[in-house]
Amino acid sequence: MRDLFIDTCRILAVPGLLLLLSGIATADDVSNPVGGGWRQTTGIYFNPISEELDAYMDNFRLLDQRGHAHTMIQYADHELVVLIGYRPDCAHNSTLLESIRELQRRFDPRGIQFLLLNPSLGGRREPIDEALRRLDLDVPVLMDETQMVAASLGIGGGGAVLAFETENWKEVLRRPAGHDEGWLEGTSTALEHALDDAEGRGRPEGEWSSRLGDAWDRTRDRISRWLPSGKGTASCDFVFHDPGPLTYTEDVASILLDRCVTCHRKSAVFDLFNSYEQVKGWSQMIRQSIRLQRMPPGGLDPYYGNIRHAHSQEEMRTILHWIAQGMPRGPGPDPIANTKSRAVMGAERRSAQYEVPDLVYEMEEPHVLPAIGLIEYRYAQLGEQTQEDLYLEALRLDINLSVVHHCNILLLDRPLDQEEMVPQPDGMLKVSKSQPGTWNKTVQAGAGMSGIGDGWVKGDPEIPAILASKERASRLLYERILLTASRARGLFWAPPGLAYFIPKGHYIVLEFHYNASGRVEENRARLELYRYQQATLPRRLKRLGIYQGGFRIPPHARNFVVESRARISDDITVLALGPHMHYRGASARYIAEYPDGNRKILLSIPFFQFKFQRKWQMHPPTFLPAGTTLVTEMIYDNSEYNLANPDPDAWVMNGSQSVTDEMHLPRVHYVDGHFEAPQPLGEGAVNRKPRAPRADPGLDRWSRWPATR
Repeated sequence: MRDLFIDTCRILAVPGLLLLLSGIATADDVSNPVGGGWRQTTGIYFNPISEELDAYMDNFRLLDQRGHAHTMIQYADHELVVLIGYRPDCAHNSTLLESIRELQRRFDPRGIQFLLLNPSLGGRREPIDEALRRLDLDVPVLMDETQMVAASLGIGGGGAVLAFETENWKEVLRRPAGHDEGWLEGTSTALEHALDDAEGRGRPEGEWSSRLGDAWDRTRDRISRWLPSGKGTASCDFVFHDPGPLTYTEDVASILLDRCVTCHRKSAVFDLFNSYEQVKGWSQMIRQSIRLQRMPPGGLDPYYGNIRHAHSQEEMRTILHWIAQGMPRGPGPDPIANTKSRAVMGAERRSAQYEVPDLVYEMEEPHVLPAIGLIEYRYAQLGEQTQEDLYLEALRLDINLSVVHHCNILLLDRPLDQEEMVPQPDGMLKVSKSQPGTWNKTVQAGAGMSGIGDGWVKGDPEIPAILASKERASRLLYERILLTASRARGLFWAPPGLAYFIPKGHYIVLEFHYNASGRVEENRARLELYRYQQATLPRRLKRLGIYQGGFRIPPHARNFVVESRARISDDITVLALGPHMHYRGASARYIAEYPDGNRKILLSIPFFQFKFQRKWQMHPPTFLPAGTTLVTEMIYDNSEYNLANPDPDAWVMNGSQSVTDEMHLPRVHYVDGHFEAPQPLGEGAVNRKPRAPRADPGLDRWSRWPATR
């Protein structure tokens, strides 16, 4: 049963159609649950697990005080999951946290996972983390910034307790907010009862399941009881935001136009939002996607960095509250009907500007591709070497999107037939220390892995091939790869004052990663180049992939960390960052270690999604002085709890194939020296006031939850 459930979820998760509906289905009135199967123990309601009682919890995803993502399903190997309400400014916090530390000491060996839930709005994470560190308390504090998890679960304040067993995710313990002298022992006694009942039922070793169903109708009444309170009635009660009446036309449609309609429209990725009626029809999926943080896509933590794409929690709260209010339409015409998003209109304007190319290259012969099977990387040279330096405002690449996974545009200083191509992630080989302006990387991978050369790791399978090609890699500049074209874009344009650069005397080579489509295909690429038109010489757009190889991820490893470090030898300005991993990728971070000793998180992706690998644009761009070390940390989950994992039983090495291999490839897009962007680097940007800089918690190698039992 376990294998069937995991396999089913894994199949659904890859295309993004796993609808994990969030909420809690309870007895008719769980706020006063006496009766039915419930019994009272020292003021706490304890529910012996009963097949007749329909009280179970659905999944959700929240970030903790250190920026890690948590879902309930990742704790399915525990006996119980206990959620405890936590309000940072509660007067009883010191005694509450000490009690929680004692509970953790008693029950952690017995398989209980404790999680604190904090629905405070606009709070800073650092003081929370510091308070727990002072008590040496290692427990996640889930930041419920939409407040909808706490409201739907009926957790009303600090000290409130809600526990679930993980065989069927049934609610087994509930106590109201507050903390007194009897809190610790009363909660401990109730947990003993719940554990005894769960252990008495028993289940096969390693067996787990998830009762993830639609509980929204019965949850809505609970939310209506909690949300209108406006302010807490006691120092530890949660303050739930009351947004007032919301409508589609006045409050919600503008958010959907800015955040969603670019992809979710006719002739786009997923046709969802073309009218009020359609949005209302998909409202439950919208709610689920926000609650699980599958949308907005990419898994970004907006708390860190100057990320242009960052959404606001206020926007997410508005959508969720509107759904909870019954999705009223509001007055006036439909703002979405027959309307294009700003991003779409901007892309169409740019496309119209680039209709007549200055230079055109085409493949001499098409690549003929088989219907099935693994297809090795293929290459095609476009024409002869360039006769002049080319500064380009834009490029357009037409490829067969049915079969092309991605295409790297490479720049070689000799013809392809004289080049022994060694397929590399991003078309990149080793960067030499001896070349001025390149990046020197210090590799740290994992236990037992030592760096050799200037960044390659012992045992890396690419090393023999590189040596066989007479260290060709050591003479390649970082301008080798111009850009990567994926399925998402055909036209690439440079921001004002910047340009793509192809040096004189180079050959343009296309490197293709193909995926078989189920039928015989042909791909004959066409590349159009558009010259830079301004009189002044532009700045050059540059990019680098800090590739890390040589690691092997063991079967069922849940938190396998791969880290790389690149020391910057010259001043640069970072325009965008883009981590790349495959299906085992779980999270990614970029950290700048400045010459003065300060450290700052530039980008955090706590919930990595393979199908949404974005280039995260920074506005304003981030200046990094010479001597800065850029640390990139990526965490991999090769366990069965990663629903996208193709094979939890496999050893996984670094390589280019998405299903069988993994990859550690943090990309950096930058210009040399200082650069100030006059506007956001992209169309459809929302100009926002930059957030004030703040310290970053957890930079000293924090513990990673959950620990594997």
